[in-house]
Amino acid sequence: MPAKKIDNYLLRPLAIVDIIALIITGWAIYDHNKTTVLKTSLYTSSTYDFTIAYPGTPKTVHTTKTVDNISAQTTYVSSSVDNGAEHFEIYASNLPQITQYNALPAKQKTAALNTGIDSAITVLLSATDIKNTPISFLNTQGVEADFKTSVKNRNINGFGRSFVIGHSEYLLISTGASKANFLDFANSFKYTGK
Repeated sequence: MPAKKIDNYLLRPLAIVDIIALIITGWAIYDHNKTTVLKTSLYTSSTYDFTIAYPGTPKTVHTTKTVDNISAQTTYVSSSVDNGAEHFEIYASNLPQITQYNALPAKQKTAALNTGIDSAITVLLSATDIKNTPISFLNTQGVEADFKTSVKNRNINGFGRSFVIGHSEYLLISTGASKANFLDFANSFKYTGK
């Protein structure tokens, strides 16, 4: 498969933007500048080889999406806490062309992750003022994004992290939460695969 085709697939974050947009309509979340200690429960995915400490009670949706004749299974897990004021989610998708992705130079991987996370939060959340920062997470390249969005005519902050480990791509997002609560959530992610 040509590199351009690989990049196009990676630019369609997790190849599920169309499905996700339908799932997440109607959030009732509000921004606040306080940091709340959140009660969490451990969520485990044997399909995508991870555990994460989820605030609140997570809800899970499994889908399969085909883009450019490439099928990708995806799991979407979300929860809200503080009466819906803080929302946390993770999208995990198998990445059929992992060998090609791993062969990309570091700069192209970062570019693909940047474009992917920007596309996801723009389509899903109408994000603006996106600021991306390359990161290293669990010994792999990743990207974190800070952004602004609006829900019910109220401006709120959001945060995201995207990375690829094993045969899966992961996108973690929070809206309405403090940066500290997002980092607690994102940093609790543990890869359990080999």
